[in-house]
Amino acid sequence: MSKKPVNERNYTPHIVATALASILAWSVGDDIEEVSATAVTPRVEQYYSAPFQESTLEYEVREPIPIKFMDVPIEEGYNFDRIPIRERYQLFLEEDGCNIERKIARTEQHADLISSAAERYEVPYETLFSLVVVESGGDPNAVSYAGAEGLTQIMPRTRKWLGCGDVTDPAIGLDCGASYLRQLLNQFGDEDLALAAFNIGPGRLERRLEAAGTDDFWLVFPESEYVSEIRAVELFRKNSID
Repeated sequence: MSKKPVNERNYTPHIVATALASILAWSVGDDIEEVSATAVTPRVEQYYSAPFQESTLEYEVREPIPIKFMDVPIEEGYNFDRIPIRERYQLFLEEDGCNIERKIARTEQHADLISSAAERYEVPYETLFSLVVVESGGDPNAVSYAGAEGLTQIMPRTRKWLGCGDVTDPAIGLDCGASYLRQLLNQFGDEDLALAAFNIGPGRLERRLEAAGTDDFWLVFPESEYVSEIRAVELFRKNSID
């Protein structure tokens, strides 16, 4: 049996990603266009379009930035003392510290645009900033397996409905995402519910709330990962020592 060349292209990850996308589409049905499908990394093709090179397997080992824990909430009235938020925050302090620091640093490059969009649509700056960290890691060219694009990972149908242009343009992507978040805040009257709707779509969220018989986010989603991660990023930024 001949050995496979080292630099031969490997399509296995792409096949797996395609299968996962198909399962996602089957599981959510008509709501596939509503799901933001968080893209922490760009599309698979960007990683497997070139022959494998050993030099790409280089990792920079960095110490996490110093952290001090504070029990004061970032925004008056918000309760960060939720188990899912604390657990995600603890991960940031441990093995995921360097990774989240890099995402925050990339997102900081768009801080002025985030501030302008947050002010324009009257959404909390830290919440919008943290949403960008979680959705795209600060990469305006990020594309999810479901087709969401840009810093705020807007789905094609949502982009068309909002009348947005090229969301891979940082200014347009942030304006579109902030506008959408403002509409969801108006619709649901609660930041956590608005964030959940941003992630899974307002239609699916409404059905979940109706089935649960309550609009209390943490009763309906007691182990939320998406909202918890956004809130944990806020807490991480607040408690980081310069």
